[in-house]
Amino acid sequence: MGFVKRDYGYTGNQIEAELLGEVAEPKRISFEYWKNNYDKFRMSKGEMYRLVEANQPEGSEPTDAEADFAYQVQCAIAEILTAQGQEIFERAGKKDLFKGISYDQVKFYTAVGSPMDYALGVDGYFKIYLDDISYIEVTLDASGWQKPEYKADQLIIYEGIDSKTESAKWKDFISSEALAVVQWFKYKLEKNEIKRAR
Repeated sequence: MGFVKRDYGYTGNQIEAELLGEVAEPKRISFEYWKNNYDKFRMSKGEMYRLVEANQPEGSEPTDAEADFAYQVQCAIAEILTAQGQEIFERAGKKDLFKGISYDQVKFYTAVGSPMDYALGVDGYFKIYLDDISYIEVTLDASGWQKPEYKADQLIIYEGIDSKTESAKWKDFISSEALAVVQWFKYKLEKNEIKRAR
């Protein structure tokens, strides 16, 4: 299948910001500024993560995403993992790690407008905690079209669905994205791609 770009009146940056929110000022930067001043923004992945997590939108909490789409997906992930967590861990051969999954263990961070967005192609990520310090991370890239290549775990393709006038389609969109994150969670759990809190 070829590269198909659909036009919904949104730019890529607008789609990312609409779905996932943006990092707070003053750390939010334009791509052109970043590209023209790349030497100033050279940093390790760890530095990028610290910058993103310290500059979430004002009033936003990792357990309560500011952007409506991200929040709804976050809630759907928590519901799935709360209901199916024990089975997921048992199938992965990790039942000894299962201590239950609650809503506050599913955290979301937007990276839109940050060096992580431009350097790593990551617009946001979920951290799903197994306990106080161990978590599985699923990275996201939001777009208005199917990209031939992307660096994040999951590509979210927004096709111009209006949450108010197309509520059934919107609910399906939320559900499919949450299920995809859970699939990544299962895969990483099976592969033992468990990280420790920074």
